[in-house]
Amino acid sequence: MAATDPIKLSAVDPIFLPETLVGPIFEKSVEGSAVLSLARRVPLSMTANTAVPVPLDVPTADWVAEGGRKPLSSG
Repeated sequence: MAATDPIKLSAVDPIFLPETLVGPIFEKSVEGSAVLSLARRVPLSMTANTAVPVPLDVPTADWVAEGGRKPLSSG
């Protein structure tokens, strides 16, 4: 599966994501979410080297006959 290079928060200039701006946004999202308001909070570091791969493959679907073989994927 092809993926883009991961975007790291540590690579983003802090001037674009200051904690004074990002903090209230996350707090409001927790207030508005039933799941987030009940979940245990785990602090995340803004300087962590966390990488999240983003898949670029677009999934495809098609019909097969009942009991028929599914085609093999190319990747």
